[in-house]
Amino acid sequence: MALTAAQMTMLEAMFPRHIMEQIASHGATSNLTEKASGGNGWQNVATMDLSKLATHHECVTIMFTDIVGFTAFSKECTPGQVMSFLNELFSKMDGLLDKHNVYKVETAGDCYIICGGLLDEDEDGFKTVASGSPTRVAKIKAARRALNFAVEMMRVASTVMMPNTGKPVVLRAGLHSGPVVSGLVGSRLPKFSLFGDTMNTASRMESTSVPGRIQVSQATYELLRDPRPSRWQPTGGVQVKGKGLMHTYLMAEEVTRMRRTSTAGAPPDTLPTGSAAL
Repeated sequence: MALTAAQMTMLEAMFPRHIMEQIASHGATSNLTEKASGGNGWQNVATMDLSKLATHHECVTIMFTDIVGFTAFSKECTPGQVMSFLNELFSKMDGLLDKHNVYKVETAGDCYIICGGLLDEDEDGFKTVASGSPTRVAKIKAARRALNFAVEMMRVASTVMMPNTGKPVVLRAGLHSGPVVSGLVGSRLPKFSLFGDTMNTASRMESTSVPGRIQVSQATYELLRDPRPSRWQPTGGVQVKGKGLMHTYLMAEEVTRMRRTSTAGAPPDTLPTGSAAL
């Protein structure tokens, strides 16, 4: 059965092109759209060799962020209010993804995860996983895109109010760069996911960060090559479970402080990502 344009758009938002092609080769594409529309598809996905879809990425930059005070907010509000609030906030953050050319990995509760350097566009305009060993310039661009997303995300979040306090949302964020493997997991509601210690370390960068601030690992800091080193404050090291003391850096408060974003293009604090600027 031929897919409609709306169905293709829906699948493109869920999977990169190589995943879609593998699913289609198993005759499961129409089942996926049926399931996403409330049907009982997915049955052919269970017969796929998912190991063929695994792709190693030598270096990407992962960003984790969460909402300061979310636990208390969840206790004080109804589930419907929590869902409505998260939908408003995450939809605003989703609106920044294409602008900064980063990939949304997933959300889990109040945690929002993106990746820089994971995907490219093919000649047909479809998103596909980046293949081969990235150049040094490509690694730098990926790190800068992830950071630029984080900076603007902080500002956009400050335009959303916490329902229980009426105050602007405050986020904390953490970034780390390193290798991951991407692939499809599960035969029910299969999900394109990332795996590896880079994910764990990025999560630790977020959990040990400071409210309203962005913390980056040494690996990410070295890739950023920020021409304005005064924008970064060495933390003196943070204790990370399973890793011991890690050297990290916090973006200066004046860069990430909560203020409403301008509608006139990219904010002035972002790093250039074009190769000419590297």
